[in-house]
Amino acid sequence: MSLHLTDRIRFLQFPVEVVDAIRPVVAKAWTEGIQEERSYGGSHEIKFRGYPWVVTNNGLVLAQNLMKEVFACLFSMGWILHQPVELCKKGVGGDTLVFRKQPSPPPASLYVFLCLPLLVGLY
Repeated sequence: MSLHLTDRIRFLQFPVEVVDAIRPVVAKAWTEGIQEERSYGGSHEIKFRGYPWVVTNNGLVLAQNLMKEVFACLFSMGWILHQPVELCKKGVGGDTLVFRKQPSPPPASLYVFLCLPLLVGLY
């Protein structure tokens, strides 16, 4: 999964079922909603209305909540965050989060979902 520009998130090599499960979560977590979706370079891209990766008055909290909900949804389907990677130095977005699939999700009670500003490229 990667963050791009100021308003996009891409899901690379995730099954269609995962993207279908994430869509309503993202639409609910980001109050401005989804502007459009498309296939892009082998990934599924969601473009938001508004700019979640730009820090504004309450934008940081909203972006953190958005990412927390995405992580929780992925986690519930057995996808575990393996490694955050900063592949792009273009200034805004470009952070990549590498996930691995587990046969069954670990118990959620063992984990706390935190979303740090550095993790989502908001610094």
